[in-house]
Amino acid sequence: MRENILAIDPGPDYSGVCLMLSSAEHGIGFVETTHWRNKDRIEGPLSTQSPVFENPDKWVIAIETIQNYGKSGDHIFHTCMTIGRLLERFEDVPWVNRVPVVLVKRSQIKKHLCGKVNGMKDKHVRQALIDRFPKTGKDGKGECSAIGTKDFPGPLYRIKGGSHGWAALGLAATVHECGWEKFLPPPDAPEVIDVPFTRVDCETATAA
Repeated sequence: MRENILAIDPGPDYSGVCLMLSSAEHGIGFVETTHWRNKDRIEGPLSTQSPVFENPDKWVIAIETIQNYGKSGDHIFHTCMTIGRLLERFEDVPWVNRVPVVLVKRSQIKKHLCGKVNGMKDKHVRQALIDRFPKTGKDGKGECSAIGTKDFPGPLYRIKGGSHGWAALGLAATVHECGWEKFLPPPDAPEVIDVPFTRVDCETATAA
């Protein structure tokens, strides 16, 4: 049974990563997020230091993917490149072939966590996540909190990485609650054909 989730929120320069380990008693036993600089840490989830490496049959890898909002910019294209690099590397690492990789749209995450898509911003997703976890920690005022402080941490105290960290947690929570199978491509989806290309020498081509 695949109980654990490695969720990645890719960005143009930095990506957020969430490790979510399931617990039979509480549903979610451990949550931690971080973020990496893409050009330095693209190999992070693939190294033998990754917790996925220890028991790949218990893990699912989820990546938030890009969808068409009718606008584009350099950050969109750079994020697409990050997603492509991740998927390509996943194909090249033998043990990762035993781990399902699913792509999830931001709108699917908002719909599941907030109940609707329109008007929902990052702050609404963050609050929906906080409301999902028990308030077993204490904040600076001594009140119960799902985040807490260093001395009285809650289950979300280890959420780091700013907006990318919370986005990765939202992705992990959505996949955990909906089931990763929901995000597999439909059986009739067209296959991606790997077409070989021929490198062209520009000088030779120009001379011809």
